Amino acid sequence: MRKTDRLQESQVLSTSEDKSDINALEKTKAKMVDENLVQQVETFIIEKQIFRKNGLTLSELASQLDVPSHKLSDLFNNHYQLNFNNYINNLRLVYIKERLDSGAWKQLTLEAIALDAGFSSRNTFFVAFKKSTGKTPSTYLKDLKKA
Repeated sequence: MRKTDRLQESQVLSTSEDKSDINALEKTKAKMVDENLVQQVETFIIEKQIFRKNGLTLSELASQLDVPSHKLSDLFNNHYQLNFNNYINNLRLVYIKERLDSGAWKQLTLEAIALDAGFSSRNTFFVAFKKSTGKTPSTYLKDLKKA
């Protein structure tokens, strides 16, 4: 092996080690989260059931929490690994499924259920529900009745 070959090999090894260090640093950065902010956001959203507000935006939530929008966006993207809308829709779906499972909404239409939970339309609700459960809301209800 020539001296220049060894030099190039060491440069490649050094470069790949640097990339490993950078990747590890990025993963650590993603894990560094302000736990107080997590607690503040979760408590506020759940206790006030703000997720049920139709048209809720990240900016609106940030304003109510007195937290910069970019910090909240970072929190949702890095801590929850979801964008804001998906996070809120997941909370809405949990809220809906809890009520459907308890039989609390037997008298309501699916559209009324969706609107009560904060979805802006029946279609948005159906798409999110099917993505989350693998079933349409109607199929989910039929399965509940069978159980």
